[in-house]
Amino acid sequence: MHEFSTAVAITENVLNSAKRARAKKILSIRLEIGGLTLLNAEQVKFWVMEGLKETIGAESRVKIENINPEILCKNCGYIGDLHFMDDPTYHLSLPLFTCPQCNSSKIEIKKGKECVIRDIQILK
Repeated sequence: MHEFSTAVAITENVLNSAKRARAKKILSIRLEIGGLTLLNAEQVKFWVMEGLKETIGAESRVKIENINPEILCKNCGYIGDLHFMDDPTYHLSLPLFTCPQCNSSKIEIKKGKECVIRDIQILK
């Protein structure tokens, strides 16, 4: 259910930003959600739209770009995708990710953890 709390935070940030910019209407919101957040993008979108009802963002479009995980292996130098399956147990404990090339756990996650409001298009 972390999609709901994430969507509430997104909605509050969007509405506060629009208010500071003296917006009359929010036209669109563009989000980036990394695969390692384990957020369901459709659920986030649904809850954001619910939160925007009866606000200046009620008719806005919410676009979500899914960011695939990318790692850097500090053992072999591999830079690339991190392949993993969404496992329900990941919601209870952190998985141990390893390099797909050398199986080392000495990796740095470069992309895939983000949940970002990339931009908000408004009408003044």
